[in-house]
Amino acid sequence: LVPLRIFLDALADQPIKVIGIEREFAIQCKEHIISARKVKNPAPDTKTNIAPMWNPKFVRLNASQVQTVLKAIDRDTITGARDYALLRLMFESALRIAEVQRLTLNKIKPEEDFYTFVVRGKGSNIDSVSIPAECYDDIRHYVSLYNADLDQDDPRRITGNTPLFQALYQNDTHRKINLRTYDPKRGMSQNALRKIINSRTGSALGEQLACNPHDCRRTFAYIAYTNGMDIRNISRALRHASIATTWRYIGAQPDNRKTLLSNFVNIAA
Repeated sequence: LVPLRIFLDALADQPIKVIGIEREFAIQCKEHIISARKVKNPAPDTKTNIAPMWNPKFVRLNASQVQTVLKAIDRDTITGARDYALLRLMFESALRIAEVQRLTLNKIKPEEDFYTFVVRGKGSNIDSVSIPAECYDDIRHYVSLYNADLDQDDPRRITGNTPLFQALYQNDTHRKINLRTYDPKRGMSQNALRKIINSRTGSALGEQLACNPHDCRRTFAYIAYTNGMDIRNISRALRHASIATTWRYIGAQPDNRKTLLSNFVNIAA
């Protein structure tokens, strides 16, 4: 109903410019519009603070399936190294596709035994994201293969402020620059990145398990939860404002056994 209310608000704010009988009719219509936009949503029969499971048709891979996808990629080719780095980054970091598209090397900073970088999330949110050192090594491996055959002054080289993921021809060679179709400063389009994720997961696991970029976030949440990560840390990694949203990504209801007070103290002793 939100789009309908926005439409009604826009109509109600329109000035009446007609005169005569038409003006009286327009005034009546405006009164009906003002009344309609005040109608509230019907209250549900039951209410709960526990979010329902989100659409079960969404794909959530387990750790073994993710490993199958990654093992199927030939990392000795430039295209394979790029796709491996992309998929591992998506599964390890739970980034949104727009955040992946904007990622550059100079944003990734070393910590003690892992790496972090800051991304601009939804709205004006500025968030910190962590990845393991091995994931960063895969990114560097791809970059080194990609840059190997390019001159130092070639604008297609991946440098500190160049988008990480760059387009390639099917025969594993670099794209020719055409500012209308390919510009290294913009990197790959979000649609091109989606196709890689969908194609690699679908070819390794079957079309029924072919992932879209947001399925990688759901997979992160599902694997993290089933392997014991606290829901609050999962929510923080996904950068959700509400843990209720995180439960939908996991695709499961909270475990009621974990809310038993008797697991922590016997008050009847």
